[in-house]
Amino acid sequence: MVGVRTVRGYHGTLDVHADQIAREGFQSSRRKGLWLGNGVYFFEEAPMHALRWAQQISIRRAGNPAVFEVELDLSECMDLTDGLHWPLIESVWTQYSASFKGEQLSIRALVDEEYAKTGIVGKNIIDGQLMNLAVALHQEMLEAQGKRITTVRGAFVEGQPIFPNSWLFRESHVIVVAIDPEAILRPWRQIY
Repeated sequence: MVGVRTVRGYHGTLDVHADQIAREGFQSSRRKGLWLGNGVYFFEEAPMHALRWAQQISIRRAGNPAVFEVELDLSECMDLTDGLHWPLIESVWTQYSASFKGEQLSIRALVDEEYAKTGIVGKNIIDGQLMNLAVALHQEMLEAQGKRITTVRGAFVEGQPIFPNSWLFRESHVIVVAIDPEAILRPWRQIY
């Protein structure tokens, strides 16, 4: 395909879900509090981050960590590392912010070591609502042009700085969310 851009993605989960994923494929998550909205979440080119995530899940739920490696098609991506999409997202916030309800994790919590130890995740309810609406509205505009969005990609600063006042954070990563299962290219394989 012309214009295809692919990256490796790593999905952290539990072994109790691994067999189902191997049989049926990935299922889109629709729980509240997902940073980039609904979809299947992958750490871009970062298997150790996916393993760390799976280990955090295994502490709270029954099961052992599991990690899948996939190839992701980013040719129809809403890439938040590029400023192209921010005006749309900001306008959606301005127009609809009064309708968004729920908790929102603070920036400080993302870099607070004590907070990280709690294992509390999923407090980005407003971010998720905003992104779901922004993607849906953008999809409507793109459909008129015969285009669509299949993935959303964003960079996240997380963890402690590597030295005082550093802008380099130990657990920062890039997330790709497949909102269309066709963006998850086969074959995938379980690597852990």
